Amino acid sequence: MNATARIQKIQSRTGVVVGVDIAESVFPVCEADTNWRRLGSHRLSCSQFERWFDNREIALVIMEACGMANHWSRWLKQRGIEAELLPPHYIRVYVKRNKTDAADAAALLKAARCADIQPVRIKTVEQQALQTLHRTRLIRMGWRIATINAMRGAC
Repeated sequence: MNATARIQKIQSRTGVVVGVDIAESVFPVCEADTNWRRLGSHRLSCSQFERWFDNREIALVIMEACGMANHWSRWLKQRGIEAELLPPHYIRVYVKRNKTDAADAAALLKAARCADIQPVRIKTVEQQALQTLHRTRLIRMGWRIATINAMRGAC
């Protein structure tokens, strides 16, 4: 699906579009209608975040792509809510002034309107586990090389 068709699909839905920035202990949430007019923002704890989706009609949830975003996207999909992950380096351009979690959530809504930004695919648990193994191997290889070089330098 091309980008303009994706945006038209979002605008044809009922409910709100939600931008979520996933932080350590709180979830800044920014709401907009399907015509991208901002409705409000909230700062939710993890348990509040889970309950927040129960009594609302949500058209789309937009998050920055990261490990936890994949988890929450799968969780939302189980509840019948569509989620999109956007590459983090494209979101930074849309942040006004200081980089805060609330500003990131608002920037996600702005970035989602951009036709040039393609969403990232949501990874399965198995894909994330395999990616973790590869990254762990790379870290271990780097540590091994650094140790060998340190031993060579000592001689």
